[in-house]
Amino acid sequence: MRQSVFTSSTSAMEALVWVPSSGPTPTRTLLYLHGAGGFGSGLAGLFEHPDLPSLLRDGLEIDARVVIPSCHLGTQWELAVLCRFLEDLEAAHGRPSQGYDVVGYSRGGRGALAFAAAHPERVRSVASIAGPEVTELLARLTHRPLLFCHGLSDPKTPAAQVRRMHEAVLAQGGNSHLMLVEGDHFIVADLFRAGRIFAWHRSLQEAL
Repeated sequence: MRQSVFTSSTSAMEALVWVPSSGPTPTRTLLYLHGAGGFGSGLAGLFEHPDLPSLLRDGLEIDARVVIPSCHLGTQWELAVLCRFLEDLEAAHGRPSQGYDVVGYSRGGRGALAFAAAHPERVRSVASIAGPEVTELLARLTHRPLLFCHGLSDPKTPAAQVRRMHEAVLAQGGNSHLMLVEGDHFIVADLFRAGRIFAWHRSLQEAL
């Protein structure tokens, strides 16, 4: 993957942007929202933990453009700031025709679900990895494919709570998928290495 840096002039948010090192221009865009360790750490801080940025740096290939903003404000993803960032990104590179595949880890999982609930027209799919319980959002998450990925031994949010969220979305007619794996809260790097989330994205593409 080839890496570049994008800076939003209106939000002052910076992002790492990767595209495949060869082949045609990708048609999909994966928007990745980092967890607690990335807040206020700058772009360099995104590489401090085993996570998607370090895996891409070390050679992981994905058949999509990957956008990883670095949240420089507060300790949670603020949707207004994220939207200003995306408006600048889209002015420079265009808006994905099918919407973003939004993926978030931990606090980024909450941010991803909140973004999908508030702006479904900009989202193709949304995946939360080891995210917290967000019962208040579930009624607005029935319009896009949704994936909950969670460790069976996560001490922060019990897997049973995530299963209840998944079942609540299904009960409301939503398209929810549940992926429970062995591990605690820090499952993100193993999930990306195994390619299970990317396989889910491909299955959505094949279903079109």
